Amino acid sequence: MIFNFVLVNHGPTRLKAMRDLLAPIFGALEEADHHVIHYAFGVLPAPAVNVLVDFFPNDGLVDSVLALRAERRDGLIFGVLCTDDIDDPAVMAEADGSRRRDNLLRLLPAADFVWTTLAQADALAAHCVPGRVAQLHYGFCAPELNARTVADPRLRGTDVVVYGAETPYRSTIAGQLKRRRLQCAFTDPRTMPPYLASDIVGHAKLLLDLRDRAEDRFLSPAGAMRGLHNGTLVLSESWNGAPPASPHQNFIMREGYAVLADRCEQVVRSGQWGRIAETAAAGFRSQPSMRDNLTAAMEATGFARFRR
Repeated sequence: MIFNFVLVNHGPTRLKAMRDLLAPIFGALEEADHHVIHYAFGVLPAPAVNVLVDFFPNDGLVDSVLALRAERRDGLIFGVLCTDDIDDPAVMAEADGSRRRDNLLRLLPAADFVWTTLAQADALAAHCVPGRVAQLHYGFCAPELNARTVADPRLRGTDVVVYGAETPYRSTIAGQLKRRRLQCAFTDPRTMPPYLASDIVGHAKLLLDLRDRAEDRFLSPAGAMRGLHNGTLVLSESWNGAPPASPHQNFIMREGYAVLADRCEQVVRSGQWGRIAETAAAGFRSQPSMRDNLTAAMEATGFARFRR
């Protein structure tokens, strides 16, 4: 099959931030012998499968896709990949004058399939044709594996790398780490290209993965994927009311926000981070792969009807 990812609605910063979410999907599709157009400027007619990634602050792209659907009927296949919480007002109003949520809700009933990287399939299903929504779980993806994983502990000079943008919520923990005299860095997509972020993660003892804000209901799988594919130990934030763990979270450490800095210091100073990371990486590779999980999402959303 041909998968056509329409990403013209995303600016450079968003594209950099989405890299760790999209690259495992691209890799898994290509492992399964599908042809993937990573960045498309527009939709293609069937039998190509068009994938639109949610961020529709303006009407134009949505109007065009819905017009084509009405015109071509069965001659257009498109789905929506949702990577953000659709019920978070702050996220949905990210752009000034944004109609992001309104436009997403216009697309969902017309979509042939809807995938989400977060545990919100039920919320999305309320707006979609039955049987067309699935959560896409993440797993090991061979093309994403760092072939030059740093095995020599002497070369892992950064104690803790905090995944994502340098928000006040994350900076509080980073400040606590620095006061403990731990070397700390961020992989902020606003200032750092993905290849440098990958290098920093690959030379760190520990990747710390936490939410943007205390109000967030979900934690993206992107940070854990970056760490696990680089052979770096991942410590993730847990909180009351967090959604059920996804399979990949069996191979990361989890602690509450209040003790994250203490746990980081304990792990780094113990010197056991390398051994724990090796065990986690081996377990991660032995579980259902990204390709397996993607195949399951395709089956759950009725992809068999596109192969006729």
